[in-house]
Amino acid sequence: RLHRPTLAVWYDEGNASILGQELYGPTVPPYALAHTLLQSFYAPLEGEPRLPASVRVEEPRLAAELADALEPLGVSVEAGPLRAIGELMRSLESFLSTSNDASYLDGEVTQAQISSFFSSTATLRRAASWTFVSEGQVLGLDLDRWGLGRVCVSVVGDRGYERGLLIFRELDDYLQYFRHAAMSELDGALVGAPVEMLSLLFEHGAELEPSLRREVFKYGWEVVGPEDYPLLLRSDGDGGSLELSAEDYRVATVCAEAVALFCERHHRLFCGEERGPVRERIPLEHVDGLESVYVVAPHPVG
Repeated sequence: RLHRPTLAVWYDEGNASILGQELYGPTVPPYALAHTLLQSFYAPLEGEPRLPASVRVEEPRLAAELADALEPLGVSVEAGPLRAIGELMRSLESFLSTSNDASYLDGEVTQAQISSFFSSTATLRRAASWTFVSEGQVLGLDLDRWGLGRVCVSVVGDRGYERGLLIFRELDDYLQYFRHAAMSELDGALVGAPVEMLSLLFEHGAELEPSLRREVFKYGWEVVGPEDYPLLLRSDGDGGSLELSAEDYRVATVCAEAVALFCERHHRLFCGEERGPVRERIPLEHVDGLESVYVVAPHPVG
């Protein structure tokens, strides 16, 4: 069945810039537009965080809904014709058509694979596993079906920065990376990872290449918030980076969804209230051709 989605765009008429956007289903939840607008104020896609003096929408019903949330902050809300609608449409057309080399769809990577990657990473972001899992509590994911054996995953973000996952081919690679990171902290600087690895991190939209943001906007890929754009990187083990492959995105998609679900189910394990190791088959929703994956924590040694 076909659905007509609703696209909310918040536009700064004075600066002629798009502050934020959100794609909804056919029905917009109550106060969802107010939530998106507040996100646009405090974490805009362009410029510094700021509160406007006033906001204008066409529908009186929406104006009343927004007023409940914004007037206590000193922002007036009015209903009426959108004077800048033509300018906004021209800005959107320019935003979507401007060319740039940076793209999620490089090489053999398909739009469907990136859509699955964004959906899976949104699951991870909402779970926020780094709030109760430390970097040293590494997990193993069995990817024998893809000929990769048991990959090793470290959840990062418990220190308050670089939220996401570090994905290693095996436990020994993680241990080598950990030793390198510890020595680098003592020296006062971290110089490139000494092993090949995937880094799945969440970035503010304003820090991404404009062409990447345009692709997210164009295809409607799922992003939880302005600070939650997923970015995948492959380190070459010599301080540089490698081009990402379709397999890299498949592995990251599996790891993001499986780690999020496993950690939610076994919260007590990571808080020291449950004994391990625990190995469980985790069903997957966002990975074509792979219905489930086994996850084990802590990652077995040897």
